[in-house]
Amino acid sequence: MISRESLTRHPLVGRLPLAGLLGLAAWTGLAVGSRRAGAVDWATVGGLVGLAWLALAWAWPARGTTMTRSADRWSLGFGLLFRVAAAVTLPVFDDDLPRYLWDGWRLLSTGQPYAVAPAEFFGASPVPPALLPWLSQINYPELPTVYPPPAQAMFALAAAVQPGAWWPLKVLLLAADLWLWWRVRQVGGRRASLFYGWCPLGLLETGVSAHVDILAAALLVEGWVAVRRARALPAGLWLGLALATRPWALPVVLALLRGQSGRAWAALLLAWAAGYVPFWLQGSWAEWPTVARVSAVWEFNSALPGLLSALWPAPWPRRLAALAGGGALLAWAWWHRGQRGRATRPEALWGCLWLVSPVVNPWYLVLLLPWAAVRRSAWTVAALVMVPLSYATSAHLGLPLAGPYDHPGWVRPLEFGVVAVVAVLELATRRRRRRPPTVGGS
Repeated sequence: MISRESLTRHPLVGRLPLAGLLGLAAWTGLAVGSRRAGAVDWATVGGLVGLAWLALAWAWPARGTTMTRSADRWSLGFGLLFRVAAAVTLPVFDDDLPRYLWDGWRLLSTGQPYAVAPAEFFGASPVPPALLPWLSQINYPELPTVYPPPAQAMFALAAAVQPGAWWPLKVLLLAADLWLWWRVRQVGGRRASLFYGWCPLGLLETGVSAHVDILAAALLVEGWVAVRRARALPAGLWLGLALATRPWALPVVLALLRGQSGRAWAALLLAWAAGYVPFWLQGSWAEWPTVARVSAVWEFNSALPGLLSALWPAPWPRRLAALAGGGALLAWAWWHRGQRGRATRPEALWGCLWLVSPVVNPWYLVLLLPWAAVRRSAWTVAALVMVPLSYATSAHLGLPLAGPYDHPGWVRPLEFGVVAVVAVLELATRRRRRRPPTVGGS
């Protein structure tokens, strides 16, 4: 039994149990709500996720406060309980899971998930009974899948356990999440562990919605750790797998491997190509044809491309302008720090990349989460808090806009505006601290 004296001996030990119970109430409420008839409304999800952020803020150590072993145990225990609650929650505001389950069955049964679009199976080809309910829920069924080989391998492994069931995939993603949590703890210590373990964005996008970005994040961090330990070959292999899982992570992968030996770069190419070889041998370009089709027309929650769209209706000129601006920003973030003798921060590259990307889904920020936990800069935390505001679409709000994924006019200015203001204030504060003090005259 825990005595009152032990709870009040240290400020964190006193706050953490209460904050943890608050967070557990939020995630349990979401789990219960997801299983009731009808979809969970946007206000309910936003309120519960906001409650989880409040729990993290309440539990967060004040400046100068040490994370004791007792506080650390509370942090780890509640982090695990949050994951249990998230794992039994059905996906909210997301329709990617049916595609994951379908792809896993297709790869397992035919060895090729890219050849035929799901719409070809509507009322024609035989489909296992366990997959029939999911087939009708697949988004954009007229298109073959966009998910790359490492993700497909995870889908197939889940399908091998039980086709059409979502729980094997959630177990695999939970394993990747726990692996990444352990690495963050190794690199960043107890505070980083608390932030990662309690962060609502990671729990929502991985535990609840079962997005596979956690796999790419875990592989990237494993490669980062190998680089820090001067292990060139493992670094190249891990980062090559990460690049195959999320190809647009290329700037971060290149920055992490900069200055490494030729063996690391050879390992990178080998690991990247290994997943594609089985499909190349079948004459398939894997996900790239669908990616090219979608990239030509799709835009969602973008910052700079969205702004250019309002000023420049034609799609390709604005995309080229955004690409040019993105290249300049990425070059600045990479070479500017290199010229000053510092390693490029992956979080800076992520920020530049998403500033010019035509699509910024909330689950993409799972890739930012490990560095946000270890570095704990203000703008990364603001991004983790604000970008899920993009779920406020016309479909979720019940608004009569042109398309189901359109945003009301207030969403993106608020979302990106808060992040931009926080980033500017943080940059100004850092520059003031670096500025040498002036000596006043008599």
